[in-house]
Amino acid sequence: MTGHLCTNRRVHGSTQIIAVIALIFFSSVAGADDSLAKRFQSPPQDAGIRAFWWWLNGNVTKASIIHELEEMKDKGFSGALIFDADGSNQRGNQKIPAGPTFGSPAWTELFVHACKEADRLGLELSLNIQSGWNLGGPKVTAAEATQTLVWSNTEVTGGTQVIQKLTHPNAREFYRDVAVIAVPARAASSVAGRELSFEIEASSTQSGRDASLAMDAKQDTLWVSGKGPTQKTPQWLLIKLSEPAEIGEVALQGRSQYGPRECEVQVSLNAQTFQTVRRITIPNGEKVTATFPPQSTACVRLLFTDAYDPAPVDGIPRNVQVSEIELSQLGLPASRTHQPIKHLLLKSSTRELGMSAPDCRFLLDTEPAIPGEHVVPFDEIVNLTEQTDADGTLCWDAPQGRWMVLRIGHTNVNAHVSTHSAGWSGRVLDYMNPGSLDAYWNRNIAPLMNAIGPLAGTTLKYIHTDSWEGGGMNWTPGFEETFKLNRGYDPIPWLAVLAGYVVESREDSNAFLADFRKTIGDRIADHYGHLATIADRYGMGTHPECSGPHAGPLDGLKNYGRSELMMSEFWSPSAHRPNPPDRFFVKQAASAAHTYGKKLVGAEGFTTIGPHWNDVPWSSMKPSFDHEYCAGLNLLFNHTFTASPKEMGVPGQEYFAGTHFNPQVTWWHESTALIDYFRRCQYIAQRGQFVADVLYYYGDHIPNIATLKEADPAGALPDFDYDVLSEELLLDRLTFQQGRFELPSGMKYRVLVLPDHRVLSLGVLQKINSLVRSGGTVLGSKPTHAVSLEGGAGGRMQFQQLADGLWGSSDEPVDESGVHNVGSGHVAWGMTARELLHSMEVTSDVHIEGTDRTEDIQWIHYRIGDDDVYFVCETKGKPAKLQAGFRVTGRLPELWDAVDGSIREAQTFSVNDHCTEIPVVLDPFGSLFVVFRQSSEQNLRNDGPNSPLWTVKETIQGPWQVKFDSRWGGPDEPVHFETLSDWTKSDIPGIKHYSGKAVYKTTFSIDEHQRNQPISLQLGDVKDVGIARVSLNGKDLGVVWRPPFRVYVTDALKEGENSLSVTVVNSWRNRLIGDRDLPENQRLTRTNITVTNQWTLEPSGLLGPVKLCVDESN
Repeated sequence: MTGHLCTNRRVHGSTQIIAVIALIFFSSVAGADDSLAKRFQSPPQDAGIRAFWWWLNGNVTKASIIHELEEMKDKGFSGALIFDADGSNQRGNQKIPAGPTFGSPAWTELFVHACKEADRLGLELSLNIQSGWNLGGPKVTAAEATQTLVWSNTEVTGGTQVIQKLTHPNAREFYRDVAVIAVPARAASSVAGRELSFEIEASSTQSGRDASLAMDAKQDTLWVSGKGPTQKTPQWLLIKLSEPAEIGEVALQGRSQYGPRECEVQVSLNAQTFQTVRRITIPNGEKVTATFPPQSTACVRLLFTDAYDPAPVDGIPRNVQVSEIELSQLGLPASRTHQPIKHLLLKSSTRELGMSAPDCRFLLDTEPAIPGEHVVPFDEIVNLTEQTDADGTLCWDAPQGRWMVLRIGHTNVNAHVSTHSAGWSGRVLDYMNPGSLDAYWNRNIAPLMNAIGPLAGTTLKYIHTDSWEGGGMNWTPGFEETFKLNRGYDPIPWLAVLAGYVVESREDSNAFLADFRKTIGDRIADHYGHLATIADRYGMGTHPECSGPHAGPLDGLKNYGRSELMMSEFWSPSAHRPNPPDRFFVKQAASAAHTYGKKLVGAEGFTTIGPHWNDVPWSSMKPSFDHEYCAGLNLLFNHTFTASPKEMGVPGQEYFAGTHFNPQVTWWHESTALIDYFRRCQYIAQRGQFVADVLYYYGDHIPNIATLKEADPAGALPDFDYDVLSEELLLDRLTFQQGRFELPSGMKYRVLVLPDHRVLSLGVLQKINSLVRSGGTVLGSKPTHAVSLEGGAGGRMQFQQLADGLWGSSDEPVDESGVHNVGSGHVAWGMTARELLHSMEVTSDVHIEGTDRTEDIQWIHYRIGDDDVYFVCETKGKPAKLQAGFRVTGRLPELWDAVDGSIREAQTFSVNDHCTEIPVVLDPFGSLFVVFRQSSEQNLRNDGPNSPLWTVKETIQGPWQVKFDSRWGGPDEPVHFETLSDWTKSDIPGIKHYSGKAVYKTTFSIDEHQRNQPISLQLGDVKDVGIARVSLNGKDLGVVWRPPFRVYVTDALKEGENSLSVTVVNSWRNRLIGDRDLPENQRLTRTNITVTNQWTLEPSGLLGPVKLCVDESN
């Protein structure tokens, strides 16, 4: 026997089972606790999905709020995140009318209305506490905004008292002094024994990419013009020398793909009248030296009339970018003996690294010392802060010699809120300053909380802030004290490193910068902790996108540790992000939930840039969800559910990005089948305890962001799973007892793995020593050093002693791999966690045979009470016949299908001493739960295949009568289809460009004896989104949404003639293309999304072949 399909249909918010579970299910669970199975089939409300409910440009109405919340409730949502933002006109789309500005009285009225309606419907809400992202807004003052260090240089000669007003650093609207320090001056460039300096100016600049970066002796920094160069409006760089000098060459290096193409070298004695001495064409990305007859000049101007650009606008380069200019005959800029620390702007967090979860450990590296370079001894740096008055006047009895006095302060960064609705432009607030957050909350959010009263904390459950994309930041009031407290030394003298000096050594200067970034990370974690404290006053939690993937100066896991719900993101495939490392980021959030002891792992899901309405649920949404479910996802926030009032037409207003998923999509009424799949999966994960054998410590460097699961830095996969651990939990919470590493969250692991870059903090090495000597097994290469100044010389000595004690003396030869017994524990190296666990005779948690590419099969293991639940899926779109082993014995395996809710016993399996092996068949993008609940002494069963064996008995040829909806351009009368064909191939415009539902009807006959076996109907190919509803002889058999689009029909079949009805739905794409060239008053659709000429018709309709199949597994 085999299980019948269980299809659910929700009617007015209730769930109706319209197909029965096989009798074998009832026999298999006799005596077992049925509650888990019953709730899996009909999940409770809290297992529902949620949505980024996008209040696009604030354009919502009370009527649309009611309608959309009711639709969410009806389709199985458990709540939504109110997210006011625009983005309607990005990527060439049209801007929609603006609604009320976030936080205004009219907006507040809509917000209160939404909270009351959600309360009525039993839905939970979250609130993005601004419009757009990068937390901030129109009332954030320059003093409250993100801050960065700036400084001025004033050279003084010692041997006498110096009374001098120091140059004010370049600043924006706000400035506050931090410190004044004096550094022994480096040797200056000179002409005929006279010191020579220069200034550099530009025709235009982009923020943070000013002209000085073109002559800072660093190839990794750039001047970027604010305008594109042309013959009529050239861009230029002007170098002003402190006094005239003779030169005959200029070297120039542009950025590859963006550097100058055409350049004129000009000279002048007065900066007014210029003479062109050379014209050059510069090969893309190459360094060129322009020579010319020697000229006495006070100014050199480089005039750029063209540049390289892979995406020029109307044939004009968007800008020109120069990495370095050299006047080598004058020794300008500073020679290599005056090179600052490599990647200084990134290492000082003056500029954020960005990108998507990059490996940031390269910031721990530095270049070796340069022979003869200028190194400032730490003891010779003088703190002159107390000798400088409020207006910047220095009074100092300066020692002999030349000194460079640095007046250091902080100013606001030119960072602004992104993608905001009308009226919410403004500065980004200082994430490191709790006072800035308090002021922002009191101005903008407290009034909203007061407006909803007791609904805060009951219906409004969470506070949200979105993506970290705010640019560089590296100072805030009180930062110096935090640094001293957390790092144990004074940062002020070391700020000379930010100004380009090498202090003590390159290694020490680089170590200071690592400590500097780590302290920034500490303050940012405190920001999210403070936000959680504020929210808690109202009984609310937080779920900010606080941990990347955009690489700001943050510790991803530590930030998550301050959240109640871990919010990540993942992307469906699109041209913008086609590859898994750029799409999947949930593993970090899941690890944080597991290790910090939080229940919910959320994610902004199905984000795309490019597709509009033609995302296919079975091939883009399901495999993306399944992938991240295997990483630990248990609460999907669909991105995007765009609010669209009725007045905006159909398909209505839309955000430029994300998978469009709201009541405006053509298949909304059929979406319950897909949503129920997500709900069943989430129900299991939300109630399960994650099982992992490996704990991977990911280091203490900043930025630090863990990546997708299959990155597998510990080498645990495919046989074992792992979590990623933060430094603070390793130091303060991790213990070893009873043979396991344990955390207060309840998680237990067999092995702790160290990062492979051989850098650990002294504190971590001390804790590793303790854990190993208590009996723990640690895997990792011997660490060589800490990139930190904490502990000083004594700390470095202790570090070496501890490393030698754990891994063996540095003088001893080290094998490529090995195990060193230390106390009661072990240190291993030169192997993967998987290899180490197998050497410890630990059975694989999951072992898959039957595929050459184990990464194509993803899995996760949960324990729910005494039950073990495994989820296995195929994510590459290829059918798979597998032999799967699970580390469970003494219990009967059951196969649970979240697509239809069916449950059946495994008919074939075997049990050895350590695991249960089961043959498993997965369709393309298929998935299955393997559940062990019921005790069993049966070690071998071979009662037939674990999946039906479908054999085609009949192909239903038709003909078909197809009824289209005339309201959407279809023919008024049913159309005769002799054979199944693609609508877009039709000569009838109303079919060729049709979008919506079409009902196919035909009849076929069957003999009574054919009904003796289980029979299914397979629809074959269904286009474009792959969704259909099947009815046979008037009996609704439910919605199918994934190949082979199969429904069980045994109970609906009758002897003789049978009437088959198949309702197929396609997306809006074809109707939008059809409307594209019509006059506006003749169009059936309306949207702000621009239908470009690049859009092509999507094959649509029931394409078949439609087959009756018999299960011959018995």
